[in-house]
Amino acid sequence: MGNNIRDHAGIVIKVGSGAAAARLSAVGLVIGFMITILSNHWVWLDMRFNSGVIIPIFVVLGGIIGLGTGLSFSFRVFLLLEAICMAVWLIDYGFDLDALLVVPASLIRDGLRVHTLTLPEINLGLVLVVMAGNLAWLPGALRTTGKKN
Repeated sequence: MGNNIRDHAGIVIKVGSGAAAARLSAVGLVIGFMITILSNHWVWLDMRFNSGVIIPIFVVLGGIIGLGTGLSFSFRVFLLLEAICMAVWLIDYGFDLDALLVVPASLIRDGLRVHTLTLPEINLGLVLVVMAGNLAWLPGALRTTGKKN
């Protein structure tokens, strides 16, 4: 029956796949970063709310939606979201390498409240998560082109 779950009444409920959850989690990461970058400079909000919490909320919501519905975006849409996020970043912080190495890791560390990790460790984890998010589209791209692993 594939990705369906049959309950006691015989109703078939569609569920998503792990790949859809990984893809939407990556989309949630990018959207969460964009919202966090934009809301981080709103002083009133930043004083009352930890804007770094937005990132894990969107990642978890994306994963839940992906598992529950199987909804997915095309890889081009995801790359466009990443480009928009980078454009928002460059408009907000410029080409400052120090800001690029400190601010994302600091936002994630504050959002997850894991102050025992150093900023380089969080940056490494962030790079691995972004790479995994980009690679999550690979099986679908190979399947649509007819190639096999």
